[in-house]
Amino acid sequence: MRRMSLAPCLPLLLLFISGCAHSPRVEAEEAETDVPVPEAAVPVALKPGDARRALVGTWQLLVGADTLATHRDSLVWKAGTLLITDTLFSRTRPEIKADLTPPFGDLVDLAGGSWAINGPPPVLLGGSALALNHKNGSWEIDLSPTMFDVGVSLTGKFSGDSLTGTWSESVMGGVARSGRFVMRRTSAFR
Repeated sequence: MRRMSLAPCLPLLLLFISGCAHSPRVEAEEAETDVPVPEAAVPVALKPGDARRALVGTWQLLVGADTLATHRDSLVWKAGTLLITDTLFSRTRPEIKADLTPPFGDLVDLAGGSWAINGPPPVLLGGSALALNHKNGSWEIDLSPTMFDVGVSLTGKFSGDSLTGTWSESVMGGVARSGRFVMRRTSAFR
């Protein structure tokens, strides 16, 4: 049987291994200019004619969960304070900065679900992002615009200086909980 020696291949093998073990050198100046830097999220004010300005201000939010039709008289209303600002998170995000105290989950029992978030933490989870949509005379206030699989929104119409309607919690595409709400303006700033 014939034995093969690795001695002639050893320098080539060492060169190959050393080339794989070290990443190529990049000058410090080159590294700084080649790496893209994400644009910082700079808050932006709503434009003067933006319809969403109608909801800017501080509101008393009253919510109640629906029960069986025969027990509607026993509906318990809980109150919170919703502050809606005139500021978007950035030019590239549609969410508006807001604050809800206490969190919505303290006002009504929610079904829950997964909390996958893409963007600023939503008002639903104690964060400060919500979305406002106006269509056919109705307003939708999305308390969870940056969440997947779970969503809570209020849909209502103006009556004087109040907004009244229904709220719903959607989990995996179906409505898990719902109820009624009333928002009464306590102060406005525009």
